Amino acid sequence: MTWFLPARIALLLTIALTSVAHAENKVDGLSAPVRIEIEDRAIPTIIGEEYLDCLTGQGWMHARNRFFEMDMLRRQAAGELSGMVGAFAVESDTRHAILRRRPVARRILTELPKNQLEMLQRYTQGVNAGLDSMSNPPVEYQTLGAEPAPWQAEDCVLVMLTMFDMLARQDGKEESTHALRKIVPPAYADWLLTQVGRYERLLIQPDEPEVVPIPPSADVIDVRKRTSVVPIFPAGPGLELHLGSNNFAVAGSRTADGRAILANDPHLMITAPSIWYRMEMKWPEHRILGVSLPGVPGIVIGTNGHVAFGLTNTTGDFRDRVIIEVDPDDPTRYRVPEGWESFDDQMMRIDVRSGDPVELLSRWTRWGPVIDEDHQGRPIAIMTSAMQPGAVNFGLHGMADARNVDDAIEVARQWNGPSQNVLVADSDGRIGWVVTGWIPNRKGHDGRTPVSLADGTRGWDGPLPEELRPVVVDPEDGILFTANSRTLPLEISGRIGNNFADPCRSHRIHERLKDMEDITELDLLELQLDDFAQLMVPYRPLYLEGLRALPPSPERDRIIEIIETWDGRATIDNLALAPLEDFRSRVISRTRSQLLRPFSDLMFQIKSASQAITEHAVLAGFETRPGNLFIDGEKTWHDILVNAAASTLKDEGAAIALETWGEVNRASFKHPMAMASPMLGTGFDLPSTPQSGYRGAVRVAHPVFGASARIVVSPDHLEDAILQTPGGQSGDPYSIHYTDLHEAWLDGTPMPLLSGPSINTLELVPTD
Repeated sequence: MTWFLPARIALLLTIALTSVAHAENKVDGLSAPVRIEIEDRAIPTIIGEEYLDCLTGQGWMHARNRFFEMDMLRRQAAGELSGMVGAFAVESDTRHAILRRRPVARRILTELPKNQLEMLQRYTQGVNAGLDSMSNPPVEYQTLGAEPAPWQAEDCVLVMLTMFDMLARQDGKEESTHALRKIVPPAYADWLLTQVGRYERLLIQPDEPEVVPIPPSADVIDVRKRTSVVPIFPAGPGLELHLGSNNFAVAGSRTADGRAILANDPHLMITAPSIWYRMEMKWPEHRILGVSLPGVPGIVIGTNGHVAFGLTNTTGDFRDRVIIEVDPDDPTRYRVPEGWESFDDQMMRIDVRSGDPVELLSRWTRWGPVIDEDHQGRPIAIMTSAMQPGAVNFGLHGMADARNVDDAIEVARQWNGPSQNVLVADSDGRIGWVVTGWIPNRKGHDGRTPVSLADGTRGWDGPLPEELRPVVVDPEDGILFTANSRTLPLEISGRIGNNFADPCRSHRIHERLKDMEDITELDLLELQLDDFAQLMVPYRPLYLEGLRALPPSPERDRIIEIIETWDGRATIDNLALAPLEDFRSRVISRTRSQLLRPFSDLMFQIKSASQAITEHAVLAGFETRPGNLFIDGEKTWHDILVNAAASTLKDEGAAIALETWGEVNRASFKHPMAMASPMLGTGFDLPSTPQSGYRGAVRVAHPVFGASARIVVSPDHLEDAILQTPGGQSGDPYSIHYTDLHEAWLDGTPMPLLSGPSINTLELVPTD
């Protein structure tokens, strides 16, 4: 049943809304009729004479079920949300409008291969035909009193650019790294920025074993006699939100019957409705099924019966902040290697629903748009891979024709979307991994701090040479896995980035997989649901040390007992994880502050620089606790633990300690309508429910992000394949299919990837 209407009324309304399905629907561009069979979960199978016809049918279904969400994605990328939802979105639109995404999208269209452009055009025809087929516009437009605008091929590119934005995780570190390198000695900065942690699990092994670097000795740096010049700034979380995913694959050597199996659970912001739309497409000698992204044609994660493919974000660095040197004699010019060049200035207009339009200046350089100023008032431009000529395409479509791992790896090499770890498994029992995307080939700098490119000695020398693209095929142990952490040895990982996710998930996945025998699909689903909080393992003894140093009290004694008896899992009913997470946050923030306290009297530099200190460095410090890094007479490493532990027993910390993890970690599935109309929009949300899992566990679960899908599939054993998605297929909150898949996703109940028997059929026919 639906949470919004009684089941009988909802069912009748759904039948009424889909009654058009029994009539023929004319669509421009079709070469032959397309049949769409829909089963009882509203998952469609689109059957056509050729792939392009199937994509037309896909566009038709996307429009009828998810057009408002598609509209929001294209508007977000282009800075056009305010025209639909009002002044709430002006701040967001301002950030995006200066990027001139519509002109960029139009330019990308001209660079696409002819076959990919035709795919977008045919999909677009399907979208607009599906939109026109509706007797009433989607309910969100009715609520807002608005009309949906037709879809354009460039809008598919805008949706792709939104995904680039969503998955970009590293460029925000540049200012803090720059500040850190300015205020501390180089050797100390290198240690504070260390990328090697205790849980590293790489796919390509280094020539020499990597070890967590110990803190620098007193011979390198000794601050004990320095004078403290700044007060310690308030403790706060200071922790990053790494959106990402898990994927792992096992070769036939690890299963009872020689099948290769792939598992993938992409972690994204959780929304109502879900970001993904399940479907299958069939045409002569082809089929492909899995999840699609409304607004973009094709299947993003899934299988074609010969090859299964899954994605995780590389968490790489594909954006650089560029310091712009303005001509002191002419502020309309900036320095370039050849001399001086005029800024490209354009006034951008943001239309605001029920309000006055907003105009703003978009200033561009040859490297990209100016988006900010540094602390010296110098303009900062952003240079991104997505804006480079030829750096965006829709080549993932080639997976439809892949017949084995080698074919799939070659398709992934050619695909220029947001850079991903692509794992593949084929029907011969083989597996492979490749890093995709247009990866910048930096020269003269490491991309970790803002730099000037004016003298021509630094910059991007095109994409990384293809021979340097990381690839692994047929690993000896029959296991591949990625979880947004570093996959390459330190000496070469900088080609991809320098600020990866914590390796705790990769560690846990590897440790579980290596001990499994005769692996099945259900085994891999169980691993996807593993809620052991690996990230918290090193903090448990530190928390107990801090607590035991406090004076006895009922509150302290109670927390000690809870932490001592905790089984390490992020279950709904446990009481340990919430205070332990609070403790971790406070320890990291306080330690970062103490490590930098002696070095500057500029508060903004200290605050910024502290965010660059890695958690690896913090934990390495507590392992050896060197006195030479703290000012004499001030806090010791032990003091930090005691103070952080005490804070968890006071005020907000005390309240957190009384809540079960499920309550602290309640899922919040917000519909975008809530932004436009807070009074009405919350009625479109999915219910907030307690959930197990943790961002430092394999089962990633956070109030606003988590597993947007869980798929487990062996390409030639589809009867055993599993797919879970939150919410439901429909974007209409009054449909029974808005929530009917949600409970299985929440509980982790296995749901089949394959569609059930058709209960409804519709036909799309050519207009002539």
